[in-house]
Amino acid sequence: MRTSTISHSWDRIEAWLEVNAPRTYSSLPPGAGREAIQMAETVLGQTFPGELAELLLRHDGSGYFDVIGVFQLLSVSAIVSNRQAATNLEVATQREGDTTGYFLREGYALWHPSDLPFASDSGGSLLILDTRPQATSSRVGKHDELGRTTFPADAMWESLNHLLDAVATAMETRTPLGRYTATAKDGRLTWQGQV
Repeated sequence: MRTSTISHSWDRIEAWLEVNAPRTYSSLPPGAGREAIQMAETVLGQTFPGELAELLLRHDGSGYFDVIGVFQLLSVSAIVSNRQAATNLEVATQREGDTTGYFLREGYALWHPSDLPFASDSGGSLLILDTRPQATSSRVGKHDELGRTTFPADAMWESLNHLLDAVATAMETRTPLGRYTATAKDGRLTWQGQV
């Protein structure tokens, strides 16, 4: 799989949306300012990976654009609030002292401190970047509503760059992305799911 930059993938996505789904295209929010990103980093005590900062500078979230299946990109403020809520839940769970029955990851029951959310669905699941310092790149994982985090083996999940490139390719070629295929109806992008 080739890897393009976040900006190049956004160019491709926007070009497809402008022609095929202009209503979705016009709903894309403007980019976040560097100051907003820096403030979020200060609040969370963590520097955002370069690819996430590049994504947010292009668009602060995705508006009505479902970037993959049912997941929408989070704005800077939504990244902060989701991360704080997950961290608070982990702290409360650890304070109770009983993590039996949880899917432990390095001793954490519901939320690993290296996980940084960047997309969500309406059911409480998140897409996260694993930002552990020893990682060579921030791999993408799925954090479900039960607190389980998994890291799919497919190459598109190796980084945010890989993921956005796969989204752009799926839209341009109308080939399935996982179990979803990009279609346009009434000027809006939809991802048709397959069972």
